[in-house]
Amino acid sequence: MVVAALLALTASIAYGSSDLAAGLAARLARPIAIAFWGHLAGTLAVGAIAWTVAGRPPLGGLAFGLLAGAVAAIGLVLFYGAMARGSVSIVAPLAASGAVVPVAVGLARGEVPGALG
Repeated sequence: MVVAALLALTASIAYGSSDLAAGLAARLARPIAIAFWGHLAGTLAVGAIAWTVAGRPPLGGLAFGLLAGAVAAIGLVLFYGAMARGSVSIVAPLAASGAVVPVAVGLARGEVPGALG
C-alpha cells in the first residue's frame, strides 16, 4: 500500500510539473508544437518500454491506442493554448475538474464508490 501511495504521489508531481512547464512553454512557442513534441517523446519512451516488457501489441489494441493518443493530443493543444492565453491558476484547476465526469457518470448509473485497496 505504501508503494502504491508513493507511485501515485510521484505521478501527481510529474503530471503537475509537466503541465505547468508545458503551459509556460506554450507562451513562447505554439501550443501545437509543445503537444506534438511531448506526445512524440512520450510515445517513443512508453512504447519502447511496453514493447520490451509485453511484446508486440495486437493490432486492435494498437488502433485504439492511436485513437486515444490523437484525442489526448487535441485536448493538450487546447489546454496549452488556454494556459498560454489565460491565467495558469484558473486554467489548471478547471482542466483538472474533468476527472469529475467519469465519477458523475458512474454515480448516475447507480454505481457506488468503494474503498481503495
